[in-house]
Amino acid sequence: MIKIATNQAITADQFIHVLTASGINRPTEDRGRMQRMLNNANVLLTAWDDEQLIGVLRGVSDRSYCTFVSELAVTKDYQHQGCFSNYGQCRGQMSRSCCYQRLVP
Repeated sequence: MIKIATNQAITADQFIHVLTASGINRPTEDRGRMQRMLNNANVLLTAWDDEQLIGVLRGVSDRSYCTFVSELAVTKDYQHQGCFSNYGQCRGQMSRSCCYQRLVP
């Protein structure tokens, strides 16, 4: 069963693995930048199949009105299975009154 965790710390290597395995194009060769991307996000949702990290939703929020989603990456083996289809249930950590997302390619 896929479980969604809120603000569970992950390593830059785990993040890079999910991005690479998802097909999303990010500067994964720059490990320092990837770590900064994690460090500076204040919204981090992760999808897990038992102990295996299979998805990452990363963004920034004012926790009042607006949330911007920078990445929504799921490894190819788990894509189209609804891993983050219920991430709205986690909106409490994002924005309570309104949740505006902008997916950046």
